[in-house]
Amino acid sequence: MRFIIERLALVKMVERLKGERLRDERGRMKRDEGELQLTACGAMVFVEANGVTGGCEAMVMDEGTCRLPRVRFLEVLKSFAPKQNLHCGANDERLRVERFEIRMRGYSPHTVAPEGFTPFPATPNWLEIPGALGERLERTREGR
Repeated sequence: MRFIIERLALVKMVERLKGERLRDERGRMKRDEGELQLTACGAMVFVEANGVTGGCEAMVMDEGTCRLPRVRFLEVLKSFAPKQNLHCGANDERLRVERFEIRMRGYSPHTVAPEGFTPFPATPNWLEIPGALGERLERTREGR
């Protein structure tokens, strides 16, 4: 599984998957340590947990699906704060986000898009990568 996605859209999707606050046997609030299902299929990336499914446009090179800890994944995504796009890739054991690796389980290269997901819009310029061909063409037209 390999894809490029807008970081902010992925962070918003994972934050929306937060489960209900639970109490342990002593009545104290318990942290949500659940897992999420991450799926790259077609031209979209989906996240699914706690009965909520979200999807966002992405540049998917290889399809796949895996399960990983929701809170840890969210912390990793937030750590790349100024970055606009993230390159993600997975093999049988680990999900790689840029240069950081997260242990995962249940990896499969065979995927099916979930039904009834909430679409999360990407910003219109999420693929405007500095130095991309379009930017160079505009500069040559303007004579810079």
